[in-house]
This record gives sequence, structure tokens and C-alpha cells, in this order.
Amino acid sequence: ALTIKLLGKKVVYHLDNRGIPRYKSRPIYNILYKWVFSNSAIIHVSEGLIQNEVEPLNLRNVKLFAMGNSIKNFTIIDKNKKNDDLQILFLSNYFPEKGLMVLLEAMLLLKGELHGIILNTYGAIHSKEEYYRCRKFVEDKGLAKYVNIHGPVYDDEKFKVFENADIFIFPSYFKEECFPVTILEAMNAKLPVIATRIGAIPEMIESEEDGMLIDPLSPGQIAQKIGILVKDKELRHKLGQNAYLKFRDNYAYPVFEDKMRAIFESVLDLK
Repeated sequence: ALTIKLLGKKVVYHLDNRGIPRYKSRPIYNILYKWVFSNSAIIHVSEGLIQNEVEPLNLRNVKLFAMGNSIKNFTIIDKNKKNDDLQILFLSNYFPEKGLMVLLEAMLLLKGELHGIILNTYGAIHSKEEYYRCRKFVEDKGLAKYVNIHGPVYDDEKFKVFENADIFIFPSYFKEECFPVTILEAMNAKLPVIATRIGAIPEMIESEEDGMLIDPLSPGQIAQKIGILVKDKELRHKLGQNAYLKFRDNYAYPVFEDKMRAIFESVLDLK
């Protein structure tokens, strides 16, 4: 940043994380934040994160822009499932704050109602301890018939996983959770999403309209939302379709490109 500013160039920061409020109370960080971010343009993934992360810095001469993340569209064909099991999907990295154990606790609460329901989990094993803790929980609590814990999936294999799912759950309580791409993938796949109220997620999902929001670390709330969606196929379809339309209109690649181009034209005063 110092080099660029000394050269007299315009600086654009594209933020995709949280954490400034945790550090700004320290005098040295507060000074650095003000110096680095003043006289620049800042793109963050949501209006809420701009308000919580950037505006409290009281910066000088800044342009602020909110623009969500994006993914390349993939096509989901009509489901042709070989059985009638309702498939719940968790897809994230395996470390505690991503909330898989919270989801497993919710499944335990529903144990007596799980006939015909399968939870499939996929993810990179960032914490072997957490991975094996979850597997042990499944075995010890008698959930092995209802829960399958898999490793990571990529590209076409990942798209197939979304295609075979009926409900997507993102129970993260990760303190730096921001704008999860995996939720965009679920929206693209026309899945109803149950997710926590953290980061930019409440701006991605309007509860009861294109998904359902829960508090972090709330297995009871997850169990309740699963129970509602399991019993109401029409609601699953409505939430999934609305999620897809929101994705198409706000987060697809062409929309992202147009918004990014407009931001740089504004920063460079081309229009």
C-alpha cells in the first residue's frame, strides 16, 4: 500500500473477510487502518459488513462499494433419484467452527423421526481430530443409518452431490465467516438453505422467503427447520426456486462482471 500510494496511484481494496473490529481498539492497528484505507476505494461483500467493519474507522476520502461474491453457473438437471430418501447436504471444511457437530446434535434430536432421511457430509479434512470426533459421535449415538461422512468433492463430482440433495445446511459459527461460496452453490442448485445468522449470510438469505436462518450453535433450531422442510415438499420447492432466482439475478458471473466493471469505471472516473 505504501509503495502504491507513493507512486500516486489509486488504490482499490477488495475485502472478503471479517475481523477489523477485533483489532481496531489497539492504537497501532487503528493508526494503520486509517492510513492504509484512507484515500482509496473499498469493495466489501455486503452493506452490513461495510457498516460493521469499515465505517467505524471514520476514514477520509473513501469510496465504498458493496458487491457479493460470485460463482460460475452450473446446470442442475431434474432429479432422477433411485430411492425416496430425502437427502440433507452439509458441504464445508471439517473443522469445529463450521458446525458439523452442531448439525449432528440436531440429527440426534430428530432420531425418532429420521426414517427416510439421510445426511451426507462432504469436506476437506482440515482437522483430523474434528473429523474423527464427528465419526465417533455418529457411531456412539446410533446415527450410522442416517449419516454418511465423506471426504472432499470437486468439480463435476461436487455438482452431482448438489444435484442429489434436497436440503442444504450451513451451521457455521466461524468468527470470520463472510460470504460463503458454498451457499451460492446451493442456491444455484435450487436447494432450500438453512444457515446461521453470521457474516453476510442474512443479506444472502431472506428467512422464510428463499431459505431459513438460525442462530449459531443452535441444534434445536436446526432440528425444527429440518422438521418443517421434511414435511412440506411445496415449501422446499418454493424456497429453492426463490434462492435460484436470487442467485441468477444477483450473484451469477455476468452480474458480477457488470458490477465490477461499473465499480472500476467509477473509481477511475470513466463515467
